[in-house]
Amino acid sequence: MRQFILQDTLAFAEAANANEVLAEFSYQYALNRTWGKALHALRRCDDSNKVLALAKILTLWSEQRAVSRTPRAVASQ
Repeated sequence: MRQFILQDTLAFAEAANANEVLAEFSYQYALNRTWGKALHALRRCDDSNKVLALAKILTLWSEQRAVSRTPRAVASQ
Protein backbone atom coordinates (compact mmCIF):
# COMPACT_ATOMS: atom_id res chain seq x y z
CA MET A 1 0.00 0.00 0.00
CA ARG A 2 2.79 2.40 0.96
CA GLN A 3 4.54 1.80 -2.37
CA PHE A 4 1.38 2.71 -4.29
CA ILE A 5 0.98 5.94 -2.34
CA LEU A 6 4.62 6.86 -2.94
CA GLN A 7 4.35 6.07 -6.63
CA ASP A 8 1.18 8.11 -7.17
CA THR A 9 2.45 11.09 -5.21
CA LEU A 10 5.82 10.94 -6.97
CA ALA A 11 4.09 11.69 -10.27
CA PHE A 12 2.53 14.84 -8.80
CA ALA A 13 5.83 15.94 -7.28
CA GLU A 14 7.60 15.46 -10.61
CA ALA A 15 4.93 17.45 -12.44
CA ALA A 16 5.21 20.28 -9.92
CA ASN A 17 9.01 20.14 -9.96
CA ALA A 18 8.94 19.95 -6.14
CA ASN A 19 12.62 19.27 -5.49
CA GLU A 20 12.51 18.87 -1.71
CA VAL A 21 9.60 16.45 -2.01
CA LEU A 22 11.41 14.46 -4.69
CA ALA A 23 14.47 14.23 -2.46
CA GLU A 24 12.33 12.90 0.39
CA PHE A 25 10.66 10.40 -1.93
CA SER A 26 14.06 9.21 -2.98
CA TYR A 27 14.97 8.58 0.65
CA GLN A 28 11.67 6.81 1.38
CA TYR A 29 12.23 4.48 -1.57
CA ALA A 30 15.72 3.77 -0.24
CA LEU A 31 14.26 2.91 3.17
CA ASN A 32 12.14 0.32 1.36
CA ARG A 33 15.24 -0.92 -0.48
CA THR A 34 13.78 -0.02 -3.83
CA TRP A 35 17.04 1.48 -5.03
CA GLY A 36 16.02 1.91 -8.67
CA LYS A 37 13.02 4.01 -7.73
CA ALA A 38 15.14 5.96 -5.27
CA LEU A 39 17.59 6.86 -8.02
CA HIS A 40 14.77 7.70 -10.42
CA ALA A 41 13.32 10.22 -7.98
CA LEU A 42 16.79 11.56 -7.25
CA ARG A 43 17.49 12.25 -10.93
CA ARG A 44 14.59 14.69 -11.00
CA CYS A 45 15.97 16.84 -8.14
CA ASP A 46 17.99 19.99 -8.58
CA ASP A 47 21.64 19.76 -7.58
CA SER A 48 21.34 21.30 -4.12
CA ASN A 49 18.63 18.85 -3.03
CA LYS A 50 20.28 15.97 -4.86
CA VAL A 51 23.51 16.25 -2.84
CA LEU A 52 21.77 16.05 0.54
CA ALA A 53 19.44 13.25 -0.54
CA LEU A 54 22.28 11.24 -2.05
CA ALA A 55 24.28 11.60 1.17
CA LYS A 56 21.31 10.29 3.18
CA ILE A 57 20.79 7.40 0.76
CA LEU A 58 24.45 6.40 0.74
CA THR A 59 24.55 6.52 4.53
CA LEU A 60 21.47 4.30 4.70
CA TRP A 61 22.94 1.89 2.15
CA SER A 62 26.24 1.59 4.03
CA GLU A 63 24.45 1.07 7.36
CA GLN A 64 22.25 -1.65 5.88
CA ARG A 65 25.28 -3.29 4.30
CA ALA A 66 27.21 -3.20 7.60
CA VAL A 67 24.30 -4.81 9.46
CA SER A 68 23.96 -7.55 6.85
CA ARG A 69 27.68 -8.35 7.17
CA THR A 70 27.62 -8.53 10.98
CA PRO A 71 27.71 -12.14 12.22
CA ARG A 72 24.46 -13.13 13.90
CA ALA A 73 26.13 -14.11 17.18
CA VAL A 74 27.65 -10.63 17.50
CA ALA A 75 24.48 -8.86 16.40
CA SER A 76 22.37 -10.58 19.05
CA GLN A 77 24.65 -9.60 21.96
